[in-house]
Amino acid sequence: MSDETFSELAERLPERELVFVLGYFTLVSMTLNVFQVALPEGESLPLD
Repeated sequence: MSDETFSELAERLPERELVFVLGYFTLVSMTLNVFQVALPEGESLPLD
């Protein structure tokens, strides 16, 4: 997450909610990685 995105979120959410959102995002991303969930057909990796 870029510093700009983090700063924008921090302005909109209380710290407690920001921590919850980032923690949930991390949980979901780790779960998808562990179970090797593939991208939908026709999609490419955003950082390639």
